[in-house]
Amino acid sequence: MANGEHKVSSVIKDRKAALTAAFLLAAVLLYLAAGVFFDFYIPCPFRTLTGLRCPGCGLSHAAVCLTHFDLAGAFRENALFVPIYAYLIYTFIKIFIPKKPHTGHDAGMWPDLIFLVIIIFWWIIRNIYGI
Repeated sequence: MANGEHKVSSVIKDRKAALTAAFLLAAVLLYLAAGVFFDFYIPCPFRTLTGLRCPGCGLSHAAVCLTHFDLAGAFRENALFVPIYAYLIYTFIKIFIPKKPHTGHDAGMWPDLIFLVIIIFWWIIRNIYGI
């Protein structure tokens, strides 16, 4: 593949990623607006089927609490909102900030694995203690 073709392919991938991110952000904002203005939330399918709370149960309510600057309420709804938002910010930075030549400081998969362990730990703890 010629160097020019590689650049075009990279630009197309970046545009697709940006369009996907914009679509997801718009969907999340519409869902949050439905919660704020109409008190409409989609029930968690996992909780509906099993009676147990998934790691994400309460995240939309936590986001609505954050729109009212109610950190305590957001934490009550789902304490995982802090690591989730931190991880989302990290992921967007990783995707959209241009990569520098290899400097030997690449985090690799560690942030993803750490986040996965946090999610599994939270899932177990919240169902044992009814959080």
